[in-house]
Amino acid sequence: CGTPDLWKGENIKSADVVRDTKSSWDIYTFNRAIAGDLDKKYYWQIMGYMALTCSKVGYIDYCLNNTPYHLIERELRIESYKWEETPSWIEAQIIANHTYDLKAFELAMSARGLFHSQSTEIQAIINSFVPVPLSERHFAFKVDRDEIAIDKLYKRIEDCREYMNEHFKF
Repeated sequence: CGTPDLWKGENIKSADVVRDTKSSWDIYTFNRAIAGDLDKKYYWQIMGYMALTCSKVGYIDYCLNNTPYHLIERELRIESYKWEETPSWIEAQIIANHTYDLKAFELAMSARGLFHSQSTEIQAIINSFVPVPLSERHFAFKVDRDEIAIDKLYKRIEDCREYMNEHFKF
């Protein structure tokens, strides 16, 4: 079983297109995904969705998102274990590394009381912040339906069920 993040068509059991979203919270993993090939596990995931929905085309959408603030707070807390008192400029840099639009950056900096800091180090981080335009924060791999791959997928599922029935008591 499984459900794609998005589908287009008459209904989910006869979709024309399915999409699955992968969210990156740092620019490094996002850029590695752009520069590389589609991860095999995501290929098989979208192929499974196409098998379940009868769709002919699937997309794996990569999105570069601002890290949710509670996770930025976690990063700041982890960093604080290294210091008696974490320098403010390090906090500002962590925030800058996890936000990609100016509004999110300003909100996170303000939440830490850093945005109006007169520190030259923090002002340098604020002045050097470069937002990533929304148009550059998404890309997609297109995957066409492959009946041979879907047959392999169903065979593997049968093998897994057989293994589970032999080795596990339900």
